Amino acid sequence: MKPVVNNSTFSGRVMTGRKSLLSQCLCLGLCSVFLLSGCQPKPPSSELQLAESTTAVAQPLYNDLVVGLKEFHSSASSFCSAPSAGGLAGVQQQWHQSMLNWQSASVVNFGPVTMDSMAWKFQFWPDKKNLIHRKVESEIRRGSQSEAGWTPASIGKVSVVSRGFGAAEYLLFDPEAKEKIAEPVRCEYLQVVIQDMQRNAERLSRWWQQGEDRYPEELKALADAVPATEESYPQVSALLVSSLHTTLETAIRKLSMPLGKTDQHGNPYMSESWRSGYSLDNLRAVIASTRKLYEGGEGYGLDERLASVDEESRQLAEEISIAYDEVDKILASKPLENISLKDAVVDPERREVLSSLLFGISRIKNLFAGKVPDKLGIPLGFNSNDGD
Repeated sequence: MKPVVNNSTFSGRVMTGRKSLLSQCLCLGLCSVFLLSGCQPKPPSSELQLAESTTAVAQPLYNDLVVGLKEFHSSASSFCSAPSAGGLAGVQQQWHQSMLNWQSASVVNFGPVTMDSMAWKFQFWPDKKNLIHRKVESEIRRGSQSEAGWTPASIGKVSVVSRGFGAAEYLLFDPEAKEKIAEPVRCEYLQVVIQDMQRNAERLSRWWQQGEDRYPEELKALADAVPATEESYPQVSALLVSSLHTTLETAIRKLSMPLGKTDQHGNPYMSESWRSGYSLDNLRAVIASTRKLYEGGEGYGLDERLASVDEESRQLAEEISIAYDEVDKILASKPLENISLKDAVVDPERREVLSSLLFGISRIKNLFAGKVPDKLGIPLGFNSNDGD
């Protein structure tokens, strides 16, 4: 007799088997998807992108400073070996270019430049009491009476007032320096001052190169830092915002001090580079460099970071761009062409233009002081040295 088959039981087993098989297939498929997705590189965070773009902006700024100072020293050496009016003009032009390079690089006022008060070794400012004049002459008298003169080691111990671009400007552009200081002595001191800046610039440039224990790695570490508390904030964004705010605040002082109050004629000798007449060029370089840092150069910038928060933040990013455009327009306007800030502040018509410029820069600075930190979750009292 053939065994009796229970069709309902058999069908149930078949269906159960099919479901089990389908479940296994589905499981395998999902696992494959998860495995494949796990192999895909994790997209970089906005903070890491900012760290990388900041490095990409800072590196060429410091490289340009090194290159410019090398050319400045070479030009000074050539002039000193065979002094001439044409040679002096060439050295003065190299001072101008190197000073612009410094103005651009000084916008990145966090990281290596905060070590050993490095910024002061490039530029002493403000010089409200004309200390540069007195200190440089005093140092030259001291060095002239010493058999050793000046060496790379000894100049590093000299007051920052007697070094940097301010001292070089005095030696190259001030008529009193030419009258009071003999050419060989002036040349010797000028060259050692330039060499001192060159060494410091090379040091800063090295710290900004990629590599273990270099500052770009520290920036990335800040970007990847796991928030310790709920009050933690995006540290790379905070460094950039603080740097921009501080630089713009300084730029305002460099304009407002010589401009003076509305009912005054101003004080031309409060201009940053009144001896050379290049104060407005300095300001143009600073404003352009702050915008480059804000926009991340060709990479991901704070402007994109800000615009990604919400619609109001996107409008804020547009407001900052428009404000920069307006400031650039004033700096390039005809009233400010081919004139020094020293001369412009005593001209009634140009004073009005300078007042508009001051208002425009203040507008940008105030946005970095209030609305931008608020939108990015950065405490308003943040100090740029906190992340070093």
